Amino acid sequence: MNYILILLSFFVSNSPFQQEPEEIFTVDVYINADRQVYLEDKLIKANEVKKEMSDYASRKKAFLEDSVLYRIYADQNLEMGFIMDINNQLISAFHPANTRTKRFLLYSEELDVNSTNWQHQIQKMDLKAIEN
Repeated sequence: MNYILILLSFFVSNSPFQQEPEEIFTVDVYINADRQVYLEDKLIKANEVKKEMSDYASRKKAFLEDSVLYRIYADQNLEMGFIMDINNQLISAFHPANTRTKRFLLYSEELDVNSTNWQHQIQKMDLKAIEN
């Protein structure tokens, strides 16, 4: 009986139906109080977010089968409409079936986005995502 259970557990764990861990393609976007938009560490024009995001996804070899998480960090004094416009451009450029966005509001004066580790600085801020 134990032999059958061991054999059965081997086949279940090596089954072709076993799911692969899901890859999440995470994209960090920062928008400061002056409406300057950074896609990861690149300063881009607000009206070119769609093109830049499409190029970025291609460079990173992201696939539509992947999941994507857009994390938008925006100055708290920006209008929500501007933030949503940037979000819509991101989604329009690259929109897998499983797409999520988390938006965070912060004081942009506290962040040096010109440093190479601005994403690490943000992670230390203990920010809470705003609700839709």
